[in-house]
Amino acid sequence: MLEAQALKYAESGILMDLSSFYKDGSVTPKLESNKFVSPDGKLLGYSVANEIILLHYNKTMFDEAKLPYPPAETEKAWTWDQMLEVARKLTKDKNGKNPTEAGFDAKNIVQYGINVSHGQDFFWTPFAISNGGGEVSQDGKQLLLDKPETIEAIQKIADLSNVEHVSPTAAQSSGLPGDVGQLLLSKKVAMVTSGQWELININPQLSKGLKNGIGVLPIFKKPATTNTGTPIVIYKSTKHVKETVELYKWLMNTEKNLANIDSGVWMPAEASWYTDADKIKRWTQSPVHPPEYKTAVIDYALKATYPTPWFFLPTYSRIGDIPQSGT
Repeated sequence: MLEAQALKYAESGILMDLSSFYKDGSVTPKLESNKFVSPDGKLLGYSVANEIILLHYNKTMFDEAKLPYPPAETEKAWTWDQMLEVARKLTKDKNGKNPTEAGFDAKNIVQYGINVSHGQDFFWTPFAISNGGGEVSQDGKQLLLDKPETIEAIQKIADLSNVEHVSPTAAQSSGLPGDVGQLLLSKKVAMVTSGQWELININPQLSKGLKNGIGVLPIFKKPATTNTGTPIVIYKSTKHVKETVELYKWLMNTEKNLANIDSGVWMPAEASWYTDADKIKRWTQSPVHPPEYKTAVIDYALKATYPTPWFFLPTYSRIGDIPQSGT
């Protein structure tokens, strides 16, 4: 079921409470950040896979510019200003000048330092949360969209394109390669903030010479990323409860999903896969997972994840209508 639909369906009372399957140990424990819970406390399910927002980058572009790679540890994250300084150095116009140099031509940029993905709220909310704002509080009781800290973070993101000229505008992005793998390989952009799932798009580009890296997101006041993940649910109306529950247990078993994990499109949602050394090794052995993956993704997910509100707020899908109504 789509993430945004789970709690709305629960309001109608048509989804089964799955608490008992986790309490009796018949389904292995999942990450708390991936739990869909109704306002009255019913466990509707967990994500079949976890995903967090990260900083993907082209290592070759950093090597050529003689710049250090983005930090891969939560505690060493760049500040926003540190990221901006690096993004300026990685941005070039048609004459090879960057925004810090006299004569830089902002109308003819051939290489951008960074691109902040858009299209879903969870792409920009990590920065708002890092700054002390966000969309709603983690208890779902307070709207944060009008907080000065939220507004400041959104403005900083917009300024990357409109003021700093280190990131493509929406119009400029339309002329760039479609997915993150192609974008990084093309060297049109050095860094991209997007989901961990982009590794499945990066994977085919490795054989073409792409050296991919992953860093933690830059911060304002504290480390923050957001997560998402499609839930597996069970309808109360099923006439085959035993068989449905058996299928549910099979689908939620990480061992059955290793192909998707190896490809880079999924992260496990099972808690032990983030702490057990043998499981982590099995998870990260494919070439698309770079050497820094353990600290930049696994540890980062445990230390800095703020669940997207559709895990706990039935009305979350309506929040997106608020900013759009003003455009």
